[in-house]
Amino acid sequence: MNRGTSSILAGALGLALAASCGCQGYARIAWDLPKPAEVGEKTPLAVGDLAELKRQGGVYDSRPVETVIGKHTFTVFAIPVGNLNTHPTTPLKASFARALRDGLEAAGYELVPAGEAPADGPVLRGEVNACWWWSYFWLWPVVVQGGQNKATLILESRDGTALWKREFSRIAPGVSPGGAFAFDVMIKRSMTRLVQDVVDACSSEEFRSALRRGRAAGHTAMRQPGQAARAARRAPTALPRPRRVW
Repeated sequence: MNRGTSSILAGALGLALAASCGCQGYARIAWDLPKPAEVGEKTPLAVGDLAELKRQGGVYDSRPVETVIGKHTFTVFAIPVGNLNTHPTTPLKASFARALRDGLEAAGYELVPAGEAPADGPVLRGEVNACWWWSYFWLWPVVVQGGQNKATLILESRDGTALWKREFSRIAPGVSPGGAFAFDVMIKRSMTRLVQDVVDACSSEEFRSALRRGRAAGHTAMRQPGQAARAARRAPTALPRPRRVW
């Protein structure tokens, strides 16, 4: 039996096993509400797109990246034999945007859309770098599974200069000796920790200092054109030199 035939047979066996074992095809992206930071009044914070999707790892077919969040694998070489997809009730982009908003609000901020905020202030935007999960059931009935959630928040001035940047990443490995899948539980555990990390980071003095610097720089930049115009109006007008008559 040649290598190509062996790969085909292994893939077919993997698909049959996946079907017979009831591989989890959908997973919900959920999290527990974070513990609020101990702050006073809420601070206005301009936000843009908090969940810009970045391309994830290889998928089994051509489904959009916002649909596929993982894969099931088979054989000792972990050949992909099926996808793990987001549940229709928890789409990837919308779920991460809500999770990050929950974290920022718990950190003490009143979120304002960037288009409605003062034009001289900094804007916070976010990226979804990974929501990727996998299972390995070559050792059936022991199923090894796991994955990670990863997001980045970037505070930028209106000219695009990064004032503060932080990546948040949480993994959640698991092993099931009974052949069960627990992606809902692992994703929720990972997301809950990630959201709490956002609270801790964005309520810190480091982030608040960057926010103040961005606002101060924006105010200065907005004042400069007006100051230049006023200075020009105040400057004495040079009189023409009289012509000498001989």
